[in-house]
Amino acid sequence: RGIALASLGGPIYAIGGLDDNTCFSDVERYDIESDQWSTVAPMNTPRGGVGSVALVNHVYAVGGNDGVASLSSVERYHPHLDKWIEVKEMGQRRAGNGVSELHGCLYV
Repeated sequence: RGIALASLGGPIYAIGGLDDNTCFSDVERYDIESDQWSTVAPMNTPRGGVGSVALVNHVYAVGGNDGVASLSSVERYHPHLDKWIEVKEMGQRRAGNGVSELHGCLYV
């Protein structure tokens, strides 16, 4: 539960989540054409109740909860590098948040 989903030009990414009080950094990618799931690089921070969106060839993981507190941190996944990179934090901690993209900007 508490996972986020994002679609990046075909593949669907299942990001984070939690089980009881344990939050996960795991990320899986579903390829619609081959009907296969694969594991990709984990996030740097475990996140349950994380928000996510695809924006300009990247997937963003925004806020969430690490099992102790809500988070203000944001990570960006680079699919060609198979790597998550931390980007500028939000001004407030948020968990269970919605995230969207409009005209190249990320909204929480």
